[in-house]
Amino acid sequence: MDSAHLRLAVDAARAGAAELMSRRDHRVVSEKGPKDLVTDADLASQKAIRDLLVGAYPDYAFVGEEEGENDPPASVRAGDPDAPPCWVVDPLDGTVNFVHRLQSFAVSIG
Repeated sequence: MDSAHLRLAVDAARAGAAELMSRRDHRVVSEKGPKDLVTDADLASQKAIRDLLVGAYPDYAFVGEEEGENDPPASVRAGDPDAPPCWVVDPLDGTVNFVHRLQSFAVSIG
């Protein structure tokens, strides 16, 4: 990852984190599936991150944990050397901790 990509990833992580922190005390929690929670903070964080990353690199693939964006293009899955680069994002890594107001949660971008 070159320095421009790294700076963008850091900026995107900070934007996502700002969304998380703004919803820390007032969040809406629902279930994606059995034992799988999602909050309004997850969704807002992913949107903020996606807007920055895709805005800067619209030709790159984007895989996010929320909103059905978790399936990379077939070319990326197959390891095609001509496949576009792919951002992989967990906008709230540690949702259960976040829901229970514990300190251990993060934004993950790769």
